Amino acid sequence: MNRYIECWKKYSVFVMAAVAVVLSSCKKGLDFDYNEVEPFYVVQGDVSDEPAKVLITKSRNVSDSVRGQGLPGAEVVISDDNGKTERLVYGSDGYYRSPSGWKGETGRTYSLNVKIDGREFKASSTMREEVRLDSVKFVWLTSAGMKMMLLKFWHTYPKAAELSRTHFRMYKNGEFYRSTTGKQVNKDFFSAQSMVGCTTEKKLDENDPEERDALLFENDRIHVELWTIDQSVYDYFFSLQVGRQNASNPITNISGGAFGYFSAHHVNSIDTVFRRQEVKDN
Repeated sequence: MNRYIECWKKYSVFVMAAVAVVLSSCKKGLDFDYNEVEPFYVVQGDVSDEPAKVLITKSRNVSDSVRGQGLPGAEVVISDDNGKTERLVYGSDGYYRSPSGWKGETGRTYSLNVKIDGREFKASSTMREEVRLDSVKFVWLTSAGMKMMLLKFWHTYPKAAELSRTHFRMYKNGEFYRSTTGKQVNKDFFSAQSMVGCTTEKKLDENDPEERDALLFENDRIHVELWTIDQSVYDYFFSLQVGRQNASNPITNISGGAFGYFSAHHVNSIDTVFRRQEVKDN
């Protein structure tokens, strides 16, 4: 009986989190728009199943219509706990990338060192055992008289000594759309389902031009990713998720005064297409 109670509590938390995302007007995942403050550095670094990359930007004012670009001129070095070290190379897309195509390995701890304009930022992250993304499906959920559309996804936790933590990212036609962060609550549960809020039936029917970024349209291309992250990266993304509601700063794992994250993680992905007539009640 206790297992069923734990499972229901976990499902209820997912529903509440999904509702909060639907009701939130914030749609950008990693934009730091602070008005009338001294600009600060934002670092976003990834060592994953794809070659390592790091993006360095500066914050901008809300009134600035120009989107932040990756900053050149930094010394960006990644190393691991086995003594391997590599300096990343700046590219035309604004990212610093591994020239050798260095990818992460389960159980390895990676460190990041960034030097730019006399500043130095450091971070570390450990790649945990992979959580597998099994399938995704759009569903309707009615709560408090509101019919909401959510993306439901199923995933499988590894049989590991440490409880798993995940970060789910959703893209619409190549642009970031939604995200949610979660964790395994019981080491005896390996199969799990989670949801991320997308929009409401009312908004879809109204088709307000000002809401177009929040809406889904027939045949939109949907790409989703499930990252297996460590505790420090979980703290960052979860605090970012909560901070959207109370305007607080996220808990970064980067030292030296920069915001952002450095994460070593596995990535599972699925591509699908949105078709409203295929969406069923949860």
